[in-house]
Amino acid sequence: MSISTSSSGPFNTILGWVPRWLGFVLILLAGAACMVSGLLLSPSAGVVAFGVAFIVVATLSWVSGGGATPSVRPGDRSFGASLDHLPMWVWVVNVGLIVVAIAVRLLVS
Repeated sequence: MSISTSSSGPFNTILGWVPRWLGFVLILLAGAACMVSGLLLSPSAGVVAFGVAFIVVATLSWVSGGGATPSVRPGDRSFGASLDHLPMWVWVVNVGLIVVAIAVRLLVS
């Protein structure tokens, strides 16, 4: 099991013990939140497209052997994950999925 490295301050110690797969879980949860929001709370095909893109990106990146590092920035009140060690084709597909989600959001609104 690989261990993550992460952001600044006291969270370095805490996140230093967090397994890297948690980064993928955070991305999957963000995708699920987008899908629930886009389907149930305020129906929006653009938000659903982002949810689908996040879930596919996380799954494809995980399956291809990439890594994910959870990150927390308390000053910005944000948390998330960054992907690393991806094969080039996975990176290209991931960027393409996000571009398609942006296009759907712009065309549908």
